[in-house]
Amino acid sequence: MHTVSRSSLAAIVALALTGCSFGNLSPERCATDGACAVAFGAGSACADGYCTDPATCETTSDCRKTFGYGATCEAQRCALAAAEPRCSLSEPPSLAGEFPGTVGDRLLIGALLKDTTSQNARASAMRLAVDEINVAGGIDGLDVALLVCRNDATATTTDSVETARLTEYLAGSLGVPLILGPASSANVAAAIGVLKVKALPTTLISPSATAAGLTDDPVVFDGRMTGLFWRTCPRDTLQAAVLVGEIAKSMVTSVTVVYQNDAYGSGIETAFREGWTAAGNTMTSLPFRVDSNLATDLAKAAVDAKAKNAAALLVVASDAATTLTFLNEAAKNAFTTPKLFLTDGSRSTVILDPKQPKEVQALIRAAVGTGPAAFDPNAAAAYAKFVQQMNSLYGVTVTGFGFVSHSYDAAYVGAYGLLYGLTAAKHAVAGFDGFDVAAGLTRLSSGSPVNVGQTDFTKAAAALTGGKNIDIYGISGPLDFDPARGEAPGPIEVWVPNKAFTDFDTVMVVPPQ
Repeated sequence: MHTVSRSSLAAIVALALTGCSFGNLSPERCATDGACAVAFGAGSACADGYCTDPATCETTSDCRKTFGYGATCEAQRCALAAAEPRCSLSEPPSLAGEFPGTVGDRLLIGALLKDTTSQNARASAMRLAVDEINVAGGIDGLDVALLVCRNDATATTTDSVETARLTEYLAGSLGVPLILGPASSANVAAAIGVLKVKALPTTLISPSATAAGLTDDPVVFDGRMTGLFWRTCPRDTLQAAVLVGEIAKSMVTSVTVVYQNDAYGSGIETAFREGWTAAGNTMTSLPFRVDSNLATDLAKAAVDAKAKNAAALLVVASDAATTLTFLNEAAKNAFTTPKLFLTDGSRSTVILDPKQPKEVQALIRAAVGTGPAAFDPNAAAAYAKFVQQMNSLYGVTVTGFGFVSHSYDAAYVGAYGLLYGLTAAKHAVAGFDGFDVAAGLTRLSSGSPVNVGQTDFTKAAAALTGGKNIDIYGISGPLDFDPARGEAPGPIEVWVPNKAFTDFDTVMVVPPQ
């Protein structure tokens, strides 16, 4: 027999509304099961005109076994997590607007990316991968659902604070076993901090966080062995080595390095310093903060850089907008340098703005940049197909941004980890966590060769479910993961703006040393 709890009945009488949610509730009749679940908790249904009691529980695991992602145990009653306004992009597209009621038995994964042109391109690459995987039959017959959350700073919080909050939402409130991202090294550090403090077993796979220190210590707890942080991009020490060689080719012996003072910028500055000064060269480092002091610091760095008058200038910024701000400050001070060098964060069509001052455009036109290569020469055909699909389906010009192919690779790599976890849990969606996903990632660097993409997905899935390892080759290059660090070496490209000032040309690709 269906019953109504005393507290539920009191709420019904007090609110004196119509339907079965707190915003629309009646003492006589309810409208839908879904409204009851929202009002009183998972398992509450509309029966005989009243909302029944929600399901009881001892742990959140009890609720997720029955109701899936987003279910939690609160006061021994199962409840459903609310939708998060900043998680408004999804694959399939309808999921975000109807979340959490439409997840069903799909495998839900999250993504943490800012709402910027370059990071939206990465989100589109992840969505393409998820769509291809579902068309190919999904993960052991289950579709994958991707929920993208925006970790941009707000008027009162930083992006690191938003990253921490949204990590707790995805990994804690929703219980997703996998998050793609965040994009920056500083935000990855914030996400890792939440996983450790809250003991949330969710794997992170970043396509673009290159700071070497992120993989120095595996993210483990509760006696588990395999770390929770992985990445499909090479660490910044490899890029720094290529930078040293490129600047040396210009026959200069002095360089000023303007860099953002966080994990990303400091990592490249330190690695570059070691290589550059080892050859007897000199350098001056000018840091800037990526907080409310950004504009002031960039203006001061422009003045100081002019005073140093070095033969070359290296700008280490994680986004092109910051690079443009600095170069505009340099132009105000009538400072031009014989040669400008940039890192991966500046590889965005944002810097190819024809509305910028002529002095700024002149600096950028002559610039040389480096960064993790968009594709490995051995994956040229797959990359060409990827470029075409991204343009036709999402209107994204892949060559105009960095780390887009690494994002596509990250989604496929994560899918193979999910497959391993689901297989180990005997098809129980709530029966595995991020540590199981990470254990699956350790099985991708030996065995039968498999290319990232829809063509080889079924072949790879069959091998993994059959207990075999696979040797995965991404569009960005071979993903020979070090299981202790969760990273793989990758090729570094040297790039320049094209003559039309509309895109970038790859000068050469340097294989990992």
